[in-house]
Order: sequence, then structure tokens, then C-alpha cells
Amino acid sequence: MKKLLALVLALAMVVGLAACGNQPVETTPAPTQAATEAPTQAPTQAPTQAPTEAPTTKAPETTPAPTEPPTEPPTTAAPEPVVVGTIQILNNLLKGLEAVKDPENTRYQAYWLDGYKLDKVVEDNFWFAPDDETAAKVVAYSDMYTWDGLNFATLKNQGLCLDVPEGLTKNYPEGLLFGLDVKKDNHPYNVGWITVGPEVLLLVNGDGFEVPYLFEDLKMVEADSYDFICADGFTHTYEADELADVSIFFSESGTADATYLPDKKYTLMDILYIVPHGLTAENAAEFELPEDGVVKITVANSALKEAEPDYKGPFGGTVQTGYKVSDILAAAGLTEAVESVKAISLGESAPTDIPYDQFIERYIVPNDSKDRGAYTVGQSQAYGQVTINCGCYVLGENILLFVPDAAADQATGIALTDILARLGIEYTAINVICSDGFSETIDAADLAEVKIYHVGENVDVDSVLYAGYTLADAVTIEIIK
Repeated sequence: MKKLLALVLALAMVVGLAACGNQPVETTPAPTQAATEAPTQAPTQAPTQAPTEAPTTKAPETTPAPTEPPTEPPTTAAPEPVVVGTIQILNNLLKGLEAVKDPENTRYQAYWLDGYKLDKVVEDNFWFAPDDETAAKVVAYSDMYTWDGLNFATLKNQGLCLDVPEGLTKNYPEGLLFGLDVKKDNHPYNVGWITVGPEVLLLVNGDGFEVPYLFEDLKMVEADSYDFICADGFTHTYEADELADVSIFFSESGTADATYLPDKKYTLMDILYIVPHGLTAENAAEFELPEDGVVKITVANSALKEAEPDYKGPFGGTVQTGYKVSDILAAAGLTEAVESVKAISLGESAPTDIPYDQFIERYIVPNDSKDRGAYTVGQSQAYGQVTINCGCYVLGENILLFVPDAAADQATGIALTDILARLGIEYTAINVICSDGFSETIDAADLAEVKIYHVGENVDVDSVLYAGYTLADAVTIEIIK
């Protein structure tokens, strides 16, 4: 009987276990991902993504199988991307900076000349001190063109250049007036003399002057005789009737000399002043001045021969509005000097290399009336040494990119591949970072249709990850190797 009961209990247990094995295990279903419509505007934040993996199903409790040693080595993590260059959008950097329109610094295509400030020349050499209302005029020796109707107040702030740069010598081979109030094309060049009241500042040119004709042109006061005073103080007096045989000219040594009639083997070297006999600096105050005409000639070539140029100013050029490069670099956080800066055009202008110490003294003009921006201006910039429509200023691995207003919308935007090709940097991807911190990495293979352009006051970049969107207000583009 006991044996029979045990057999029955055993059978009941087997049947019960079999029934349990056929019961379903409870699982948690994966949530259904709702379809979303593409927004009509570019996102400024990354859209919320549905989970990429379904929740783990609860498995029955079983005894785990023994762990086998791996047959292959574990996979190593992908290396971090290497950023080989950083492009900052210059348009954004300019938003918080002060625009400057400065006739002394922001002139496009000016010749920056070194010379002598006329007020200092007059102070050092004239015996009759002019006031601001003293009449003045400038005469060209080549065609006698005259800039008159002036007073000393206008003239005194100009510079006189005796050493004309090579680029100007074709049209302006001799003395030039330059400065803030001098327009390149409507004033005398190849200056022969400058008259201020009763005195003349004479520039001896390559042809020289025959003294009788010079006196006639200058309206030199009539006198019985005239003193020719050399720079070293030696003085020779000519009677008025002897002047027919006297000339002023350049000697073989380059000094402005005059004929020495007593012995023509010699010259009156470094002629400095010509005055009626007896007129001196000491008695000038008592000298009776004529109503019209001059009483004293100062030869500028001799007066300035030992003087150092004391004035740098513009000859020509158009005053534009720009931003200090030093302010731009500070806003970009680029405070370390580099050897030089390369300016690369987005148009056809040739690139230029700018020494860093000159670059930081200049201004960047982003736009002008002829859509030539951006370009640099400044006193350290020689005429013609400029890249216009400049998109990129390259400072080592740091690049400033200006997107011109001409690239106003997606239809006329600039292809990023074009910009990167001009930079000549090898890359596998770029990472575009927006002002709100959102970023998107775009592989090189996907860049073909990506453009950068203006949207209102911002600069946007096409998104690849979100077709039809823009990466709004892009501030930085990282170039990834």
C-alpha cells in the first residue's frame, strides 16, 4: 500500500511540471515609434530621437552556461577625430565691434608716402612767418598748372614728398604734395614751387631753371643785386644784369647748385636761399615787402637734404569703413602671433602673404559700394598689395571666413567644397557648430551640395542629416582629418 501511494504522488508531480513548462513567459512589448513630420524651419536643437533598441525582455531563470574564452581579440574603440583647422565666421565676429571710417587709415588703394610736413618746413626756413590767412599757391613745373585760391591753413597740414616711390614715377616723377586734403587727380604734381606770402619753396627738377625765367615766373622783387646763399653759409652776390648767364641745376653729386660765373670750373654748391642783396633773417621784420611778388626763395632740395621725413600720409585712395584687425583677433580669441597671414580670395584676386606685424595694424573693410569686400587697408599696405573679395584670412590652423553679402540666399550661396579647396587642406569631414551649441558633422562624401549663405543677419549652412534644414547662425566650422 505504501508503495502504491508513492507511485501515485510521483506521477502527479510529473504531470504538474509538464503543465508549468507550457505556460507563456510575460514580456514587455517594445514601444511603437510615432511618425513625425519634418518641421518647416531648420531646427536649432537636435530633434528627439526614438530609442534605438527595444527594452530587454524578461527571460526565465535558468542556470547560465559556462563562459567560453573569446576566440577573437576584443574590438578597439574608434579613434577620436582629429581637428586640423578651425574656421570662424568673420561676419559674426564683426557684430559686436565698432566700425571705423578714418581718412588716415581706412583708405582703399592709397599710396602711403613719407615726406615733410609743410608747416615744419616753413617754420624752419621762412623768414616771414605766415598766419593761417596768408595766401598760398602750388605750381607744377611741367605744365604750370596752378592750385591757387589757397591759404596757409589748408596747405600747412600737407606733406611734401621728394623721394617719389617707383610705382608713381611714371606719372609723378618729381615732387608730390600728399595728405588728407589732397586729391590725386586734380592738383599739381611734379611740383615746381609753393608760394606762401612773400616767400617761395622751390623744388629743383631734372631740367633745372634759368634764373631770369624763374624770377619772372615767381614774380621775384626787382633789385640791383641778389645774394645766392649756400647751405654751408658761403654767399655770392650777382648783379641783376649778370643773371642772364646763371642757372640752377643738379650737379653730378646730386646737389642743387648754381652757376659760379667767376670760375665756371666751380659751382655754388647746395644753394639754399636767394634774396635781394642785404636781406637777412635778422632784418626781415624791417624789410619793406612789395604788394605783389616774392622776396625770398628757399631751395627745398638743399633745405631738406639732411632732414628726416616726419610725416606719413595718403596720396589718393577712397576712404572706406572698416574694423580694426586687432579687435577682430581679440574677439576670435586669436592673441598669439604667427609668422604671416595668407589672404585668399573667393573671386579671381591673387592671394597675398601679409607679415603679421603689418596685418595686426590694418583694418578689414567687409563691403564697399562696388562689392569688393572683404579686403585690408592701412598705412602698412603698399599700393596694389591687396587681395579683394577675400574670403579667408589664414593664421596657421585658424581661419577667418567672411561670407560676402552677394551670397545672399541658397541659390547664390558658396559651396563649402570650393572654400575648402582654396584652403588646400585635406579632410575627411567637417563639424559645423551653431551659436546655440547645436552641431552637425558632415562627411566629405556628403559635402557636394552643401552651401554657406546669408539668412537675414545670420550665416547658415545646409544640413545633410536633416534634408531641407539649415544649420542656423553657424559660428565655427571644424575641419576634421
